[in-house]
Amino acid sequence: MSSRWDNKAGPVSPVSISFRHIVPENLTVYIISGDPKDSCISSLKDQLGFAEGFSPSEYIRLEQRRSAQSPFLIVAHTLQASLEQAKDYVAIVKDRLMGQINKVDDYNEAKHNYTEDPKDLQRFWRDKGRNLLEAITEQLHLVSQTIDSGMANTDMSIKLTDIIKSAFDSSPLAKSPQESVVAETAELLEYLSHSWNCEMNWLRTYKARKDTTMNFVFNAVTQQDSAINIDMARKMSRDSSSMHAITILTMIFLPATFVSGVFNSGILTSEKYEGYVRSPLFWPYIWTVIPFTVFVLTLWLTRKRLERALEWVHGRCKGVSPRNPTRGGTRSSSQKEEVTGDKP
Repeated sequence: MSSRWDNKAGPVSPVSISFRHIVPENLTVYIISGDPKDSCISSLKDQLGFAEGFSPSEYIRLEQRRSAQSPFLIVAHTLQASLEQAKDYVAIVKDRLMGQINKVDDYNEAKHNYTEDPKDLQRFWRDKGRNLLEAITEQLHLVSQTIDSGMANTDMSIKLTDIIKSAFDSSPLAKSPQESVVAETAELLEYLSHSWNCEMNWLRTYKARKDTTMNFVFNAVTQQDSAINIDMARKMSRDSSSMHAITILTMIFLPATFVSGVFNSGILTSEKYEGYVRSPLFWPYIWTVIPFTVFVLTLWLTRKRLERALEWVHGRCKGVSPRNPTRGGTRSSSQKEEVTGDKP
């Protein structure tokens, strides 16, 4: 037997109850239709005493006659069978949700086994962390769909129970409390009303726990990605420091190369001076290279200030101060109105 709450079984035919009362014969005919595989039909048949292959006993016949006196009782039995299915459905939701929560606890325990070293955490994230959280996210999505479907069905069952209870309270049958079937129907409808609301509360509770778990998983993924980005930024910063060092070395040697190129091959012409060979351009070369190198390094170290100064000069040339855009060539609206008003 399948449950109409189980979405895997596909669409199930609705349970319909039709009846007709024949006054001259004092006979009420009930027609109950539904899917033969639906456990709701089999449960209703058991409650009414219809067993396959067996003829009902005299006691069961009396109970059937008593139940037939109130069509609301038969409808209430149908809702009760659906409620039993709903309880199994909520139990399945609970098991699936708790299974994912336990996996989140296992993730935390596995993560704490690693040190706080970023390399170890990245190794954990690469080996099992990301795959585990991806699986938990997928399962929580399925749990979310299951909860939403259950809440929609429960809400419809609550509305249906309230409609039947309101119709029973306003029917002439409810004004005969001395009948046992009337009292049983009233008690069963009251029980169903409270039970359906309890089922809805359980589903809301599980949905809240699911949202909390989903937020934790999302935050765990975000924090891990942030840690990886920070580590990458740290490595890029180290690479940037290396590039700065290379730049400084280049600026130290590049002016000397440039000056030697300007002096061309004159530095290689030598003359004998007091027992050793020296080029006549040696000292001019040294006194030119040193200031030139210092000048280039100063430009590089003060490049940020020079950029701001150039921006300020550029703004002054346009007649607008960066600090006060209303100065210079730009006039306020009131000044323009005064100038316009002075013209004849």
